Amino acid sequence: MKNKSSSLSILTFIWLLTFPVLFAQKSLILNRHNCLVEDTYIHSLINLNYDKSPSLFPYAWTLGNNPFSCRVLLKFDMSLLPAKATIKSAKLLMYFNPYHDTISGTNYIHEGNNEFWVERITSFWESKLVTWSNQPTTTTDKRVEATRTNSYNRQNYVIDVTDLVKDMRDSLNTNYGFMMTLANEAPFRLALFASSENLDESLWPTLVINYEEKLTGVLDPEKMINIVQTKPNPFNSSFIVDIPESEMHQFQHAIFELFNTDGKLVHTQFVSSHFEVPTFTLPSGSYWYKISLNHETLTTGTLTKQ
Repeated sequence: MKNKSSSLSILTFIWLLTFPVLFAQKSLILNRHNCLVEDTYIHSLINLNYDKSPSLFPYAWTLGNNPFSCRVLLKFDMSLLPAKATIKSAKLLMYFNPYHDTISGTNYIHEGNNEFWVERITSFWESKLVTWSNQPTTTTDKRVEATRTNSYNRQNYVIDVTDLVKDMRDSLNTNYGFMMTLANEAPFRLALFASSENLDESLWPTLVINYEEKLTGVLDPEKMINIVQTKPNPFNSSFIVDIPESEMHQFQHAIFELFNTDGKLVHTQFVSSHFEVPTFTLPSGSYWYKISLNHETLTTGTLTKQ
């Protein structure tokens, strides 16, 4: 029996050393519904502020035979993203605006070779104050080219901005948002999108961030062992497993398994906050248990039957 106990102790020690790190996969959808969004465009020929425009457009055209270009500035408050979240992907959703200038009856669509860059802005700006002459600086590092995927001239865009968003979260950088600039600012090119001022809320610019977050408590085996209480220990015909209700969110759909010192499974059941494990058919000796979720071990422990 002494040798079996030693083997059990070594086995338990190995389980604790190989505790898996568990992560929760989550998505954060940001738009004007749940966060501050600043968006506007700037005009190279008309040096005004367009903060309340319902449309956004990387744009190059002429006005009285004078060429001009427009650039888009867009920023999402990302404070809802947990500080320790690991960003896995980030997609910027820009929706075609079918309502642009419907009063004049003009049928605006995406026009020309309208590929544009999405770049990270590197200096401060405010949507209610920014104009062409005081526009913020940007960096070309990790910039993303957005292009039409087909000939449909009312296409919505899904733009992969993962690297840009990661840099915005970097401790050495600050989130000043994105700038969209035509790759070629010569006339005649247009990408027409709705802004967060658009009356149609379904068309608001949206940032979707997929991230991983470490599950609370799972990373600390000692803490998990303290959460899960087994009594009595040593036991006779049964023992009780108690988990505080406040911690059950970590154990939803988890499985309790009891093993003998040979590693043979002798009992299994789903976990609840308070449950009894019948052991009257088991011989006296040492046992160990495992609680797992989706094939990942949450905690282990040792027990003795008298």
